[in-house]
Amino acid sequence: MSFARIIGVLLAVFVASQIYWFVQARALVRRLAKTRRARILLTVAGLASFLAILLLNFGAFGERPSPTRLTWYDALIAAPFAWWVACWSGG
Repeated sequence: MSFARIIGVLLAVFVASQIYWFVQARALVRRLAKTRRARILLTVAGLASFLAILLLNFGAFGERPSPTRLTWYDALIAAPFAWWVACWSGG
């Protein structure tokens, strides 16, 4: 199996899982929010949060220096994201 095919399969699994979780989140928003405006606000807030964390952890804002001590950012944002990536990739 070529490297490109492996990357394609992993990307397809990633996209499929994101679609699944989007559908689950949408169902939760529909159940919790009663008005259309509240649903839209919750959806926009959720998507904005997801995209911000994704961009922040994939280095869209530049490479962060690596401190020798544990910071709040590393404990609350970087570590859970790294854990998610490791679990998603089958590690």
